[in-house]
Amino acid sequence: MYVHCITQNSKVVTAIKNLPGIEKVSHDNTFNTAVHWAAKDLEKVPDVIFCEEYAVNSTLDKDTGKLNRDKIILEALRDIRFSLSSPIIIILLHDTKKNNQDFLSALVSLAIYDFYFFNESYKLEDLEKMLFSKPRQLRDAAEYVKSIASFNNIIGEEETNSNASMPSGEKNEKQNNLGDRIVQISETLIQLLKKYYKKKQRAEQPPNIQHGWYTYAPEDNQQPNDIDKTGDQDSQGNIVQIKKEIKKVKSLQRHKSNKVKVIAIGSLSVSSGVSSLTAILAHNLSKQGSVAAVDCDLISKGLGVRFGTELPRLEANDWRSKESLLNITPRIKLYPLDPSSEDKTSSERFRKVINEAAFANDWVMLDIGKHMDNWLFQEALKVTDVVFWVIKDDNLMLYQLRDKWKDRPKLECRETIVLFGDGNVLDIESIFILPTLQIKSGKDKKGIYRVMKMLNSMPAEKGIKVTTVGFNGATPYIPGILFDNFLYVEEAKQWLEYNNPEIVIISKALDKGALIEYDLQKRNIPVYWLADISNPEELMSSVNLQEGIASGNGKAKD
Repeated sequence: MYVHCITQNSKVVTAIKNLPGIEKVSHDNTFNTAVHWAAKDLEKVPDVIFCEEYAVNSTLDKDTGKLNRDKIILEALRDIRFSLSSPIIIILLHDTKKNNQDFLSALVSLAIYDFYFFNESYKLEDLEKMLFSKPRQLRDAAEYVKSIASFNNIIGEEETNSNASMPSGEKNEKQNNLGDRIVQISETLIQLLKKYYKKKQRAEQPPNIQHGWYTYAPEDNQQPNDIDKTGDQDSQGNIVQIKKEIKKVKSLQRHKSNKVKVIAIGSLSVSSGVSSLTAILAHNLSKQGSVAAVDCDLISKGLGVRFGTELPRLEANDWRSKESLLNITPRIKLYPLDPSSEDKTSSERFRKVINEAAFANDWVMLDIGKHMDNWLFQEALKVTDVVFWVIKDDNLMLYQLRDKWKDRPKLECRETIVLFGDGNVLDIESIFILPTLQIKSGKDKKGIYRVMKMLNSMPAEKGIKVTTVGFNGATPYIPGILFDNFLYVEEAKQWLEYNNPEIVIISKALDKGALIEYDLQKRNIPVYWLADISNPEELMSSVNLQEGIASGNGKAKD
């Protein structure tokens, strides 16, 4: 965890540094200096900002000539929140603030729910509890939210709503009515704040990543599967040879199609809604064709329950031991697991079931659950065309997920994220640098439509993963290679922190590329320096991909 402290007490900073689980600590003495720090182009954004009420300099209010601590704190926190929308902000207040409803309501309007009170001193155990307890939500602080005008009341800005011209009695009645809806209003304010920040950020920065299915467009209606068959055999020899050399996954029996066929839905965190999302997508895909849903979660075994199937039917049709399946609807077939059974199965039985499902249906949905160490979780990933990682926007879950993300199994297919429930898509994309779509619920037609659109446009490509840095434009189509393209070194570094490609290719025109090469050498990931990657034959003659290992003559800059 990375913590930034705003305090004048150096002992607090030292204590936080010594806590287990703390990776980095930075420090500002006052709120004013923290505002300037937050406005910088930070190399790494903190997970938590911990601040104390008394970290205020002696600047006097120009209007009153007095020290207005509350105003200084709120204005500073507002500016920090505009610059950094993602960190959890924890603020420590004196006990006298417990009854200051306006001040606490103003904190809530800035999405600051983790405020704690102390008398004269506090212990190390209190500090550890504040930092590592589950972050509070709006409902935890709702009792302090009395008026959305509180922020303006404290910092002295002019009222802009219609309540300002009302008689006091009508104002009170209006505020009481408003209090019944304050949770929804506060959440709206918070989302507007994030939206403003993200729009500003997007206007200043280019898109993070160009994935193959966004950039590839066959010319003259030429299909990807036909590219290696065109032209003279000698001129195409390098491309044909690479198909023989690269590491491959045995293809399933399926219809002749380049579209996605097998979809794995899983997670690396708890309570993410994998089974629910699998059922939602299966019902919607069944409007386009036939769907087979296979429960591959040997731990939870909950997919049948999500389809509303009674336990006796699940017991009688467990795919591990039965040669039968369930007809949920005329277009949805379910291969369930019996939740009450601990029967084991084999990879051969699993492969047979998947082959049958893929041969007889247009789509196959695999609920792989969230237990990464389970053998069937990893086995299912070997047969899929695309993986949907399900994530919920919960601060504690996201913090835990970051540690697991880099250790997830290596994939030979495309992967994308589905943000299931409320939250900000851009926040998730900025953390994991993967295309992210959102489905808020089973009734979110727009979100479901976007997922369907992606599935229908995404080619079912498999192959080793290659990251390129500094090349402007789309990469060539080469069977057996999946490219992830970055124009800027900073973005590539963030991607490579959580992903492990087989090879990285860096443009010779980049001055900062050596920073990436140094880090990758420690991870034994081969690096090549090339001037151009647009020509498939030249690329393949410079980089030899055999069993996913790079060798040959592509490493020199000159």
